[in-house]
Amino acid sequence: MADLDAALTHWSKMADHCAANLAVLSDQRPHITARIAPRAGYSALVDIDPSFESASAYLAWCRDAGIHHALRLNPSLVLGGTPEVWEALYPGRSLLRVNLSGRSDVFATALERLATARAGALRA
Repeated sequence: MADLDAALTHWSKMADHCAANLAVLSDQRPHITARIAPRAGYSALVDIDPSFESASAYLAWCRDAGIHHALRLNPSLVLGGTPEVWEALYPGRSLLRVNLSGRSDVFATALERLATARAGALRA
């Protein structure tokens, strides 16, 4: 629970930081013209467990789970680096980037689908 409390405190501070930056941006409005609407969000890396025998097996599972469960998955490996770097940073973990700033109902549905996909991987 301490990890969740720390995450909530962090995100609250980040929201305050974002609001302050938006105020600065607003002050610069006469000098800045946005050609597209700005988009911002918060994300986290979550460990989906189970471990996979290789980075290739993990990526294949992400692809298959995405196809079969209508999910857009972002495994840590596609965020940059190499399988060796991710393994050194997070040994034995299979991490996915999840977007925390979307609609809550869509997020909940995606988590349910991910749980179903994960349960299938645990049985395999």
